[in-house]
Amino acid sequence: MDEEPPERICSGCGDPWPPDTEPGQWTCSCGSTRRTNVLGQTAEVRVEAPLGGGRIKSDKRMASGKPALEKKFGGDLHRDSGTMRSINRTVDRKNDRYEELITELDGTVVRDVAEPLSEHQGHGSARRPKP
Repeated sequence: MDEEPPERICSGCGDPWPPDTEPGQWTCSCGSTRRTNVLGQTAEVRVEAPLGGGRIKSDKRMASGKPALEKKFGGDLHRDSGTMRSINRTVDRKNDRYEELITELDGTVVRDVAEPLSEHQGHGSARRPKP
């Protein structure tokens, strides 16, 4: 396998350097006589940004004044581990349902809950004070 010679560019402005010239034999239009050899290496970068998402709340209200249906979806930063996680949560007060699916970005399931909302107690602000 033959390797191609490195690409040469002007160190001052990045313009292409004429082939078969050495430093001092040629002056770029920017006035520089220095060159940079660019190696022909490539890298693939994959960026995932699951920051999109949002919240949906129904217009219908329960007697408590809370929405009858709430949905939260999208990315969320886990405070303890500092990693991004995908969240899909449904609170259906009208039908007494609580569903939550939390996954790591690689697809690993962290939490998968589907239960009656009336049994979903002791979480978040519903926690009992410590004795």
